[in-house]
Amino acid sequence: MSRLIGAFVSPRGVSAIEYRVTGKGIEVLRAFDNPARIGSERQATDHLLRILQDAGIRKASLSIAIRGFG
Repeated sequence: MSRLIGAFVSPRGVSAIEYRVTGKGIEVLRAFDNPARIGSERQATDHLLRILQDAGIRKASLSIAIRGFG
């Protein structure tokens, strides 16, 4: 089963939530916040993937907002 993940990525780190859609809206299942100095979009992608893998998430549908990389 694919999990639903929403993430915000910036040079200051990654914040993400795992959520599910319910009849009444969206339920946040858990949140991830990992501050870090990130110098490029590539490093941001690697950082996000590492966070998700550490959380045991191997397959997911991702929605990502990226800010501050130029």
